[in-house]
Amino acid sequence: MNVYAGLDLGGSSLKFGIGNRTEGLINFRTIKHQNSGREEIFGLLKRAVSEILDNCSEKYILKAIALGSPGYIDNFNGEILYNSPN
Repeated sequence: MNVYAGLDLGGSSLKFGIGNRTEGLINFRTIKHQNSGREEIFGLLKRAVSEILDNCSEKYILKAIALGSPGYIDNFNGEILYNSPN
């Protein structure tokens, strides 16, 4: 069964999960963070993607991953430039 993953990076937590149109949200998790810098955030993203891949294993086929962040991303330098207003 095909599934899609979403990661939502917020100011104090990273929320992530997998789902599809048929079953809706299949797996969801939140990890709190201290927003203490690039290394912490990249570590959290790596951990979340690893968990997503582990949850997919043999039962699901992961088709795509989407990432939402609280600001504009500089793809060239790999940085979040500044927060967007809510």
